[in-house]
Amino acid sequence: MKEFVYNGKPQRLSKITAEYYPLFSYNAILKLIKDKEIRVDGAKVGEDVVVNGGSVIRCYAKDMRLKEIYRDENILIVYKPKGLKSEGDISAESILAEYEKGAILCHRLDTNTDGLLIFALNVSAAEEIAKGFKNEKIEKVYEARVYGKVPSDAVYRDYLLKNAKEGKVRIFQEKHAGAVPVEASVKVIGYDKNSTLVEVVIHNGKTHQIRAQLAAHGHFILGDGKYGRDDINNKFGVKKQQLTAKKLVFSFDKGSFLYYLNSKKIAI
Repeated sequence: MKEFVYNGKPQRLSKITAEYYPLFSYNAILKLIKDKEIRVDGAKVGEDVVVNGGSVIRCYAKDMRLKEIYRDENILIVYKPKGLKSEGDISAESILAEYEKGAILCHRLDTNTDGLLIFALNVSAAEEIAKGFKNEKIEKVYEARVYGKVPSDAVYRDYLLKNAKEGKVRIFQEKHAGAVPVEASVKVIGYDKNSTLVEVVIHNGKTHQIRAQLAAHGHFILGDGKYGRDDINNKFGVKKQQLTAKKLVFSFDKGSFLYYLNSKKIAI
């Protein structure tokens, strides 16, 4: 059972519950309401009522759990769905903390990017994973469906400038004041209508890097409302960002206690 106080504007119970239970489908939430597994101020409502601010909501559903992809004594790798934050309130981090005490988030994925997320299960592993990312001993392989036909495999070398006010980044092909160099390797997997399925590996790991670089080179990720075009997304019938962290490749030095991960095939 989980209890929380809703402090927002009047809203349907299903929508409020979806915000607090991001791993549950909309139909699953409606079933919980119908089965009177969700109570408002102690009452078994049984209907998708409008809830006012200050109401206490109790949900008697089983605890949410993230799908485990890999686990050993040092690390846990889970699948983070689209729409769920990596850290903060109501996030992969907070959900895992409910049943995996002491797990340490090692990196982040954008809210609307799904895929593999690494947690360390002890401080030593957290420090080693952090060093691994810094020294490019951990490679994150992404898969994206982008607009248009990418003609061939390519390596994009650009400069990225973060704009905190807009919550976006800008990409320049030449050096620019305040911008940092970024690099992405793009491999064509296949074509479908006027879109391309690509595999992407980034060699820096900056905020929005993949989304912004692909868009800057004329091939925004379908479903991306920030760097793409809504009219084209609507034409394709895509509402969610088509970007997935698909695979992890480790290349730790022999002296590292995580060297054994080099032989693991971790992918979804």
